[in-house]
Amino acid sequence: MEYQTVYDVTQQGYSWWWLLIPAFILAVGLASWKAREKFGPQLKLPSYARAIGSFALGLGLLLTLCITTLGLTISYTGYVNAKQILQTGKAQLVEGRVENFAPQPAFDNGLESFMVSSVKFEYSIAWISHGFNKSSTHGGPIDRDGIQVRIHYYYDQSESRNVILQLEVMKQP
Repeated sequence: MEYQTVYDVTQQGYSWWWLLIPAFILAVGLASWKAREKFGPQLKLPSYARAIGSFALGLGLLLTLCITTLGLTISYTGYVNAKQILQTGKAQLVEGRVENFAPQPAFDNGLESFMVSSVKFEYSIAWISHGFNKSSTHGGPIDRDGIQVRIHYYYDQSESRNVILQLEVMKQP
């Protein structure tokens, strides 16, 4: 049996795209801060209203920065850990045919799931994940029952699910 690797966490790289969301929020917040400084005196607001506005905007920017830093730390640590598990041979291995395939609903960020030899896998394209998460509705390779696969994975206790670190699909003759 010859397999083709369709996903490998060590080749994938860190999923940094989600950082664009807080970067946009911070950019809008900083632009608002600058606009407040420039146009604030023209609004003739009472000093307490300006103080409350400055405090709220500053607090919002600080919270966005803190949450982003925490999210980056947790997600990058998870990614490095996942790579290390695969590279050191500590990942579990299951091989067999896909069973009980349930596709992610079209136009939905729900779950896609399947089983291989009684081991359940579930994922969503909407998740910020350090493992395989490309659903069949977005061109993923698992799209029906019966596909012969070999999967290196580990159980992530914080997410209470099996995370696919390497996915291999049998080549068709």
